[in-house]
Amino acid sequence: DLANGVKQLSAQSKIYLKFRSDNPERTTKLESEGFHVVKDSQDIKVENIVFCAPPTGNDRYAADVQDGFQHLKSDGLYIFTSSGSVMAENSGATVNEDSDRARTERSGKIMDAEDVVLGK
Repeated sequence: DLANGVKQLSAQSKIYLKFRSDNPERTTKLESEGFHVVKDSQDIKVENIVFCAPPTGNDRYAADVQDGFQHLKSDGLYIFTSSGSVMAENSGATVNEDSDRARTERSGKIMDAEDVVLGK
């Protein structure tokens, strides 16, 4: 997974993880592996953020993406992983940022989140 990959590439880095739900067992496991699990009440600032959570089951998806910026240092880098599912093309052709998009319930959440990131 992404966090473990970053940890292997940069063992000295502090890696913070934030989840939508509190799961004490998961927190204990991840902290024992050297990760830092962020609680909602924590006000930390980091150099880089990778937002790679899916929108499934999250009615606040774009708001969660927006909230992530509060933890980013002023000169930091915010990476939002989108999805090809926002594109109207689905027959295997090449798509790019200028391709038509198709709004569904799921892709609409992603498109709204993209707009948040692009507006920063």
